[in-house]
Formats: sequence, C-alpha cells, structure tokens
Amino acid sequence: MAKSLPLLVFTILAKIAIAQSISTQMGARSGGMGFASSGSFDEWSLFNNPGGLGKIEQINAAFGLEVQSQLKGGNRMAAIFNHPLNWGTLSAGI
Repeated sequence: MAKSLPLLVFTILAKIAIAQSISTQMGARSGGMGFASSGSFDEWSLFNNPGGLGKIEQINAAFGLEVQSQLKGGNRMAAIFNHPLNWGTLSAGI
C-alpha cells in the first residue's frame, strides 16, 4: 500500500491539473498549413515544434496576434525570442 500511494496521488493530481485548454500553435506559416507544423523549424518552433529549435541559426524575435471574429474573447497574442548557442537554443515565449 505504501508503495502505491505516490502513484495514486500522482494519478489524481494529473487528472485534476489541466495545464491549458487551447492550442498553443502560432505563426502565419503554420496557420496557413492548418497548423500541420510538426516538421517545420522557424521562429515559432517553441510553440509549434520544440524539436525544430535546434535548427535555428540566427537570433530572432516574433510577435503574433490571432483574431477570432466569430468568438468573442477568443483572440490570442504571443511573443517569442530565440537565441542559438553552441550547445542548443535559448528560447522564451509568452
């Protein structure tokens, strides 16, 4: 019983905690492809395809706004900054 208690607590917390309820995919390029961006690598890789961050070669920043005219309060904004380093890519987004 004592060994299964942490697993039970984790399962209950994982069921209760929902990190987010909407898609985080952003960017005009991936939006134009219907957000089929699992193989793309661009400045929006942090939101669309985190594995693509390794191919970023220049410092870049991007800002985006998605307006949902038919859904009141459904507009989304995002900002991202990427800085490639020798050992990976430093990326921050909001």
